[in-house]
Amino acid sequence: MEPDKELRNALFLAQYQSAREVVLHARQIQHSIVSWSNASAGVLIGAGAVIANDGAGAVTEGTSGMAFLLLFALVLPGLVAGSFSAWIGEVGRMRRAASFVRDIEFSAYASGGPGAPTTPVYDTVVSRGPNGEGDSITQIGRRAVAALYIGLLTTSAVVASACVWNFESSHSHSTVVRVVVQLLLVAVVVWFGHAVRDGFRRIAPYGSHQPTLIDELYLVELFGDRG
Repeated sequence: MEPDKELRNALFLAQYQSAREVVLHARQIQHSIVSWSNASAGVLIGAGAVIANDGAGAVTEGTSGMAFLLLFALVLPGLVAGSFSAWIGEVGRMRRAASFVRDIEFSAYASGGPGAPTTPVYDTVVSRGPNGEGDSITQIGRRAVAALYIGLLTTSAVVASACVWNFESSHSHSTVVRVVVQLLLVAVVVWFGHAVRDGFRRIAPYGSHQPTLIDELYLVELFGDRG
């Protein structure tokens, strides 16, 4: 085998292995993000329950009331938004790498001739899903995670809204402050809904991606003509 061809084959194999490792690593990070964010949210909600256990006054006045309000109006929404952003980023990274792996599998298949070794097809088969219907199982999982984050944020906003409107304050502008905080809470929920939709929209093309042959024409499209 020619030295240049040996180098190309070695790089081809190294890229395949590297991309498969990216897919696995990104999936592991997704699980870690969901697990740790849920555990953290549970701790915060538990802390709020401890404060509320002292009676309505504990959550509607004084230092404890302010802590309760900040917990559900700022800390928990921040945790949810940050966790979702990190999670959807890892989903995108995984799907981009998987898309490239499918390109490599397709290219290996297209370049094979009589007597060629069996083409790796794992990621291509997985992307087709059961009965060729796509990755419907993993879609259910992603939608469940998104629903969990939306539920946490909505619950947090509802609790914070109730606290805001029942908070004891003698300030002359308390009503204005309540309205402003309420509008901010609604804006956060609307923004997060848009962020979820936009995140899923950005990763969608990689799920429906048809494998592309990595040949000279494709390389010229990527890098330009060598001449």
